[in-house]
Amino acid sequence: MRAKTRRFILWNAFLYLICLCLALKIKDVASVGPYATEIGLSKLNIGFRNLWHYNTEFGYSKPWFTLGMILNFICIVNCVFWIGMLVREVIKSGRLDGVGTDKNYFATVFLYIAALISSLLLKAFKINYGPVPGHLVISASFPSVPVLLYIVSIGSAVFHIWALFGEKKKLCIAVSVFGTLLMLIGIIAVATSGICWFTDILGSILLGIVLMMLYTFFFDAD
Repeated sequence: MRAKTRRFILWNAFLYLICLCLALKIKDVASVGPYATEIGLSKLNIGFRNLWHYNTEFGYSKPWFTLGMILNFICIVNCVFWIGMLVREVIKSGRLDGVGTDKNYFATVFLYIAALISSLLLKAFKINYGPVPGHLVISASFPSVPVLLYIVSIGSAVFHIWALFGEKKKLCIAVSVFGTLLMLIGIIAVATSGICWFTDILGSILLGIVLMMLYTFFFDAD
């Protein structure tokens, strides 16, 4: 993908994310969340939630929630693995300035840090509160952390596979397809579990696109 195309995708995703954040604060805001918490774009969010029969009682689907948690664990282990690879490279080189260390590992760790910081900053604005009361704590739910985790974790793993085994095209394509399917399954699990609003998921997808497009400018795939 050409740099111009990546910049186009990056800036458009960023602008859509800003527009979504603003819309959630000013458009169709209503006290329809648990304990009368205010939710932006409430008709869209409630309408999507009603598709999964959460309109009469706020709750969640345990099977889909469990599947999402399993994928969360897999993605976290994957992130820890690539962080461990960076630590291993630094120890081997004996230098902290990056000399003698694969720059792709630095790019990946910075991707994870950027995802963590950006999600925490957005949550600090309390754009939307979560839809599930009770033992699942009512807190800021925008963006959906699990969805963002799937995107950056699986996306970075696919990039590394291409960088390490680029000559084995069939293997790389198979891993890319599997990673994409795993990512989609994770997003579907979050969407149907009822633990996030639709706009929480959409926000994470847009944020994930922004971060992954930035990642491409620092990751050397050759």
